[in-house]
Amino acid sequence: MTYQSNLPQMAVVFIFVNEALSVILRSVHSVVNHTPPHLLKEIILVDDNSDSVELKFNLDQYINKRYPGLVKIVRNSKREGLIRARIQGWKVATAPVVGFFDAHVEFNVGWVQPALSRIKEDRTRIILPAIDNIKYNTFEVQQYANAAHGYNWGLWCMYIIPPQDWLDKGDEAAPIRTPAMIGCSFVVHREYFGEIGLLDPGMEIYGGENIELGMRVSKIDLGSRRVFAGSVLITFDVSSFSTFAIHPPLGLRMHTISPSLSVDSGFEFLS
Repeated sequence: MTYQSNLPQMAVVFIFVNEALSVILRSVHSVVNHTPPHLLKEIILVDDNSDSVELKFNLDQYINKRYPGLVKIVRNSKREGLIRARIQGWKVATAPVVGFFDAHVEFNVGWVQPALSRIKEDRTRIILPAIDNIKYNTFEVQQYANAAHGYNWGLWCMYIIPPQDWLDKGDEAAPIRTPAMIGCSFVVHREYFGEIGLLDPGMEIYGGENIELGMRVSKIDLGSRRVFAGSVLITFDVSSFSTFAIHPPLGLRMHTISPSLSVDSGFEFLS
């Protein structure tokens, strides 16, 4: 597939806390190696107050030597939690488009052009790259089937098989419309993200933003594997971000919307 030559530039934001240094560097290397230089304006690493020694001097030294001017490191003076850390990354970003990812991902060749192309067509879209899994103990790639994101009555986000009327019957590679999303891998126009209110800073951990944000936007696109000529690969390590949240999980901490409002808005979105 071919794409326009004048696509907007992108900032990639990685959030981490006490992540393994090697995993963070794999994430940085893969986005640099598999993103055309003229489309990658900056990489922002948001350290949510890690106490790992190697994530201080060692990371700074490596980044300053290998990627001067390209990679910025933002260090929170106290643990903010995943949601506010993402907001901090957005505030630092200057590129027209921002992608938010966990710091244990690897990007495939050709991942960024479809996302930027869709946003160039319509800045109110949020793009969710297709995700496969990298097994943490063998690095074997486990391929996932294309899916949309939905939620149950408990407001837990989940993968769902899209109804046929969500699909473009004439093109199996067309993006899939989806009412919910995942928070660990999405691309959005920076100014539009601010216009819709970013994420709810009252959320302490992940798990609610994927539904709340889905309710705010007029359309969310889920790019299928074929559209993206390869997908973003997520390697799930054993230390999830919620382990380091300020407060223990108390269900979905969705301070800006109630369950009834969420359900009503969801049906309105799908109508």
